[in-house]
Amino acid sequence: MRTRNIVLRLLTVVCMIVAGSIGAHAASAATDPGPKQPPKHFKVTTDNKAGTSKASPNGGVICEAEADQPFKLYPTSPIYAQGKVDSCTPGAAACHRIVYLQQWEDGVWQDRASNDDGWKSCDDHLVTASYKCLSTLNTYDFRSFMSLTMETVQGTYASSFGDSASITFPCE
Repeated sequence: MRTRNIVLRLLTVVCMIVAGSIGAHAASAATDPGPKQPPKHFKVTTDNKAGTSKASPNGGVICEAEADQPFKLYPTSPIYAQGKVDSCTPGAAACHRIVYLQQWEDGVWQDRASNDDGWKSCDDHLVTASYKCLSTLNTYDFRSFMSLTMETVQGTYASSFGDSASITFPCE
């Protein structure tokens, strides 16, 4: 259990560092997101022999996940971010999902809310984070960001992350 927690912490930190540098470039062009965009999908893949993360879906255990574009249920409601695991091949023992609602401010994506789902089965339930704006004086871009760490039945781990398209909401 101690090894699992250390691996999870290290993989989450790496994912957040990489996401910050990727997000800074991707969000600079997001001034008018237009209509709601479909979720972005990403994969977590392990090689059963080495237990290392890799981009190729050749062999190993694969989980596919998605981060949905943030949304509001009505104009004064909180802003919601959601993510979920869509499917996994046999061999996935447990998944750890963390969903963040991020706001583009001062040239970086900043976390406004998060929900850590902990270690659970890799089924396709939603993980949701919400953020209530204090006022609507300014508008900002928001996105959903999800990190996923998978443990296989062999005890190996892999981690990946994905983000959604951004959308603009009035929010302070």
